[in-house]
Formats: sequence, structure tokens, C-alpha cells
Amino acid sequence: MEADHVRNQDQNSVAPPELLGHVLSVSGSQASVGILATSQADAAETRVTVGQFLVIRSGNSLLIGVITNVSLTTIQIAREQGYYATAELDLMGEIKKKTAGSTYFQRGVTAYPAIGDAASLITNGELRLVYDISGSDTINIGHLLQDNAIGAYINIDDMLSKHFAVLGTTGVGKSSGVAVILQQILEARPDLRIFLLDGHNEYGRCFGDRAQVLTPAISSCRSGCSISRKSSTSFSAPARASRKRWRSCPKSSRSPRAPTPNTGARPTG
Repeated sequence: MEADHVRNQDQNSVAPPELLGHVLSVSGSQASVGILATSQADAAETRVTVGQFLVIRSGNSLLIGVITNVSLTTIQIAREQGYYATAELDLMGEIKKKTAGSTYFQRGVTAYPAIGDAASLITNGELRLVYDISGSDTINIGHLLQDNAIGAYINIDDMLSKHFAVLGTTGVGKSSGVAVILQQILEARPDLRIFLLDGHNEYGRCFGDRAQVLTPAISSCRSGCSISRKSSTSFSAPARASRKRWRSCPKSSRSPRAPTPNTGARPTG
């Protein structure tokens, strides 16, 4: 309750955001917002682009949407009313008020916007309501791209109870990001055990004495197969790192069969 009170004070102390535009159309969980030409007078302050968050003020709710597309294509009637561009939004949730007066963020939309509802860029206080989920069961893995003053938190139980993926192009830091997430998880939950298949031998040195690294060796067998060099890392509580070499081949483990009588041909398999 005290945290909510502080958040309300911060939010109320911020000047009302500048009007950016109005809702032009709504389709399911998506909305189209017309951007007013007058709102772009100071481009440094109100630059509209993909990835930014907008707030649509609809009745008693503040709907939060992320911009997925910006285009100069607008209908004739919108251009006549001063809209020079259109921003497409994915609605992700809404900020609502509790009976005691405090505010909170809720994923999903219960009240859809109407044509003509006002839209503006999200404020720092509103962005904190959306992403500030810090607590004993969360980990901090960095800062938000939209505001470096706000930490990026992940709920451990929510994340580990679902399938999730870390995606990105080559060189953006996927491996480093995974290492940071796993290190923070182990700091917060040392009772967890993690088994990591490391196809490129990247992670063994990231966890020090927490990790036990098993590294198979490249080998070949009489039937011509080979084993690639890959490692698997198991880590939880601090343990002395060790390396083991395993040699195995599904084909060589079989007992050779005698040649077929009268043909001399070697059996396959």
C-alpha cells in the first residue's frame, strides 16, 4: 500500500502529457492513432516510432499500447483534420484505480477505446506501473530500453513454469543475456538445479565453482561414425568443477554378426 501511495504521488507530480493524437479505428486488440502535426513541433520530445508506448485515455482507464507500425498513409478526412501520420498499436493492458485510490497495471484490456479518444506518449510514472514488479520473487536483469532509470525485472516462478525463448540476430547478446538470467536465478534461488546443453562450449566458464562441466570427446568407431565435441553443464550449489571424457557409439556397441553363408557379404547395420 505504501509503494502504491508513492507511485500515486510520483504520477500526480508529473505535468499532464502533451496530446499526441486521437484514435481513428479499433480492431480487436489493435488500434490506429492519428498523429497530429502540431504534436511534432518539438521532435526531440515527442518523436513517434516503433517500440514506443502510447497511453489512450478511455473513460476511467488508461489503455497502454506499443507502436508496431508508423505510416504517412492517412485517409483524406484525417488529413483534413490535421493528422499527418498514423500509428498502429497493439493494446497490452490498462492502468486502473483501486477503491482506495491507488493505481495498478493489469494485463489485457477490459474496456476498448472509442474513436476520438485522446492518445499521448507514456509518462515515466505510468511506465513504472507497467514494469516495476520488483519483489522477493523477482530478479533484476538490466534496465528498460525506454527508460534507463527503470529496472527490468523478471518473476522467477512465472518464467520457469512456462516455455520461453531468448531471440535475436547474431551478435546482439543472446548468450550473455542467458548467462545473466541464470546467474541471477541462482543468486535468488540457490536450491534450484539447472542442466544446460552447451553446443558451443560458451557457458562453462560463466559460473565458476557453481558448475560441473561434462565434455564428451571427438571419437570415431569401426563403422565410420563420429561424435561431435559438445558439452553439458550442470550447476546449482557451489561444487568443484570437473571434466569427464565419454566415448560412445551406437553402432560399435553392437556385437558383430557372422557373414552370410555362401555369399561373403557383410550385413548392414
